[in-house]
Amino acid sequence: MDTHADERILPVVRRVLQLAREFTSILDAPLEDKLGLNLKELFVLRAIQEGEMRPGRIAAQMKLPAPTVTRILDRLVSLRLVERSVDQNDLRRFRLELTPEGRQRREQSLYTIRALLGERFGHVDVELLERLNADLAELEVQLAQPPDVLL
Repeated sequence: MDTHADERILPVVRRVLQLAREFTSILDAPLEDKLGLNLKELFVLRAIQEGEMRPGRIAAQMKLPAPTVTRILDRLVSLRLVERSVDQNDLRRFRLELTPEGRQRREQSLYTIRALLGERFGHVDVELLERLNADLAELEVQLAQPPDVLL
């Protein structure tokens, strides 16, 4: 990356990290209070609901250490939100499924998150949010490419 690109990416990284902290501060405590779950736990529930059934793949998808995901899964299992069973195709692996309570809690979380974000960001222009989302998706694609592919 040339020096000019370095100078342009740093403010983007700083702004994204600031926004991530703001989103976390807006969501985490109210979700813990209302649902007894934090954002990481809810993201794991979402991954399972979307069909991710193996802990290692969830860890890779969320870019979290495997032991962190294991601790989250242990807690979700203890809360009876997730069922963990041995994969019959490979007895060394586990399969994960949401319980009915897990699906219900996931739905409640979506409602709560939408309400919290709407309360805080409802005034933001919808077209701006759509452009920003598209631009961030494109940035994500480009960042996933090896640097020499983009030259």
